[in-house]
Amino acid sequence: GGWRPPPPQRSDEMIARALQDAYDDELKEEAQAEEVTEVHVSDGSGGYRFEADALRDLVLAQGGGLLELDGTLFACDEAMENERWSPGKGFGSEHLLATDVAAWSSEDGSVSSSDREVVAPSRDATWQLISDWRVHLSAATDRYGWAYCRGLPS
Repeated sequence: GGWRPPPPQRSDEMIARALQDAYDDELKEEAQAEEVTEVHVSDGSGGYRFEADALRDLVLAQGGGLLELDGTLFACDEAMENERWSPGKGFGSEHLLATDVAAWSSEDGSVSSSDREVVAPSRDATWQLISDWRVHLSAATDRYGWAYCRGLPS
């Protein structure tokens, strides 16, 4: 035998980064294979075509999540699902603290509820769905759309 120093302590941030890095290659492969949803906006003279993600970015850039193009009103509803990790139990919304946002929230945490419908309510029949709910993937998320952080908004 011999003496070995104890393994270095890993901070939550280091663990989260390691989890995210482990998925990066798979995320890139899936993004290449991902089907592009295209949206057509008719203006009587041929109209415009947008990839759904480009339209989403355009709507959100307007502030308020609404955009009018040639008499058609577009809205983007987003809901963030929040969970907390508990040692020996894993991730789950049941582990959220009283000071955290609820299980569902707006990105900035200003709207929060245990019910997703409160955060991003269903639209009435006058609205037409152009894209189903889907996970928004970015460089800040793993392949499942989860982003890891040291704390949640309150």
